[in-house]
Amino acid sequence: MLFNNLAKVTSLQVRLMASKTTTSSVTKGAGIAFGLCGVGGLAYSLKNAIYPAQDNNLARTAVWPQYVKDRVRGTFGYCLGGIGVTVAGAMATLRSPAAMRLVGSNSMLSFFGCIALMMGSGMACRSVPFDGNMLGMKAALYYLHMGIVGAVVAPIAAVGGSVCVQAAGLTAAIMAGLAFTGMVAPSDAYLKTYAAVNAGCFAMLGACVASFFVNPASIAGAGLSSFIVLGGLVLFSVKGFSDIQRCVAAAQQPGQFDPINHSLAITMDAVNIFIRLAMMMGGQKRK
Repeated sequence: MLFNNLAKVTSLQVRLMASKTTTSSVTKGAGIAFGLCGVGGLAYSLKNAIYPAQDNNLARTAVWPQYVKDRVRGTFGYCLGGIGVTVAGAMATLRSPAAMRLVGSNSMLSFFGCIALMMGSGMACRSVPFDGNMLGMKAALYYLHMGIVGAVVAPIAAVGGSVCVQAAGLTAAIMAGLAFTGMVAPSDAYLKTYAAVNAGCFAMLGACVASFFVNPASIAGAGLSSFIVLGGLVLFSVKGFSDIQRCVAAAQQPGQFDPINHSLAITMDAVNIFIRLAMMMGGQKRK
């Protein structure tokens, strides 16, 4: 889908903005706003956990047919494999000065070139039907795509190894929380987020492009940077919830199910969340 492809654009632009500085007031404001969003998400999860809807997925798991369980398990298995390939791709890129110059250049040519690689490989993967083969063509294209994503986001490691480890741990905790929220929320809640997430991706794309033409030291530049980092963190958290629920809903429908297409969306949500957490934590560490 369109917003799945647009989501990938922001991961590169955030990496390019890693060298940009923001004022302390913007950073503090971003932290407060993210904290409020986190409290709101926690309240939503607890409300649905204490007073669950009758059609929530958690109540249905006991009566799921085995094929539904296999589909959900398979999807998250591909997610873990994709994250592993992304890490391997990033590590390989860090060891190659030529590759780092290619993906680390703060230019529009590098920006759009990497976008073309990510979107092209993602579209190629989605265009191939899933045949159930874990080592088939679609799986190979999926892992190739995630390797490219790892190469593109490799410069984020410049914030430091300890920061990356902490950001990875927080990302895992957020994704686990989103999965829990998706299970206790009404099973069709993701339908209500589609329009907002789609609009958010367009706004994020516009902000990323605009950042090339705005002085990063200005108030407008600081505001754009804050929106891309904080706004992207909120956006991809909501998108992660939506994609997880969408995957579970599709797994319960009879007929063809493509776990790789669903894992593509979920892994990109996790990657984008990780990048923004690493930037926020790296910025705090440099102070």
